[in-house]
Parts: sequence; C-alpha cells; structure tokens
Amino acid sequence: MEDNDGEWEMTVDRREYVDRYPNNAKSCMESDKEALLKLKDGFIDDSGTLSPWEHEVDCCKWSGISCNHSTGYVIMFDLHNYYLKGDIDSSLCDLRHLVLLNLDFNQFDGSKIPKCIDSLDY
Repeated sequence: MEDNDGEWEMTVDRREYVDRYPNNAKSCMESDKEALLKLKDGFIDDSGTLSPWEHEVDCCKWSGISCNHSTGYVIMFDLHNYYLKGDIDSSLCDLRHLVLLNLDFNQFDGSKIPKCIDSLDY
C-alpha cells in the first residue's frame, strides 16, 4: 500500500527458509525464472541492481531471491530498498510458492498492485 511520500510499502511474510544455498540444491524452476524476468522488464532499475538477473544464471542465486532447496521454487522475493521504479507486472502472481514478498521503499508511483495478488496462497 502507499504511504504519504508516494512510496509503496508491501510486505507479506510467512518465512520458513534457510538463507544458505547448499551445493546440492535444485536449480530455479524455469517458470519462476520467466516470471521474475518479466517482472524485471517492468522495473526501472537506475542503479543496475538487477543487471545480474540474466536467463543464463540460476535465479536462486540472484540478489533478493531465495528458493526452496528441494524444489527450486522461488519462496522469497525481497527487493526492499532497491530504489526501483516502474510497474509491478501480474507475472508476480506466477510465483505460486512465495512465503515472503517485500517491495518496501521502492518508488512504484502510480503502479497498480496486480489484481491476482489476492489469489496468492500466503
């Protein structure tokens, strides 16, 4: 939701994950990687923070992303304080296994929260 400065504060947290990424962990699910890359396309990233987000790289190793080590599904999407602008694409709702979503302190001025956000199972 929006605060008085026009900044979005959106946090959903149901955390039960491990921060370490073990060598035997599964790679990112292709469907989750595609959703994240589509989200990235809607963001304006003046600082280049998301530039390492490339299709050739396992998205479980991207900054702000954590995956379930057994399944490879994205469970954490934490881009707070990334100074992003732009739009929040509805592909966010394709990340069906999220337990944490944090987009606090970015500037998504005028961006609509995707309607499908209600369908995410938090």
